[in-house]
Amino acid sequence: MDAVVEGRPVTPRYGYAVEINALWYNALCFATDLARRFDDREGSFADRLPTIRRAFRETFWMPEKGCLGDVFHYGILDRSIRPNQLFAVSLPYSPLDPAEQTGVVRTAREQLLPPCGLRTLSPADPAYRV
Repeated sequence: MDAVVEGRPVTPRYGYAVEINALWYNALCFATDLARRFDDREGSFADRLPTIRRAFRETFWMPEKGCLGDVFHYGILDRSIRPNQLFAVSLPYSPLDPAEQTGVVRTAREQLLPPCGLRTLSPADPAYRV
């Protein structure tokens, strides 16, 4: 997704990317579990996780599409349907509830999965090129 050709991004993605935020949430949950296991109160993010989870969903979730947007930049969500949103479903700690996870997978299957491979953008998007 962030491929560069001749020093320029093929698909520029500036801002807060959905997969990076999903990975961050997962890492904080993992650290919290480790802290709990080793009785380390200072290494826990348990008090912040509900707020972070809520912020993720408020920022990226698109209820009318039943999936996640791609990048949040300057207060605007890029509503492109891209495979990066699958990170939020595939990680051990997801910021999404099970129904939302199902929506992400359904949307990816319907719009990004041809007979071979995985598209990087939905063909329904005006920016899609064959």
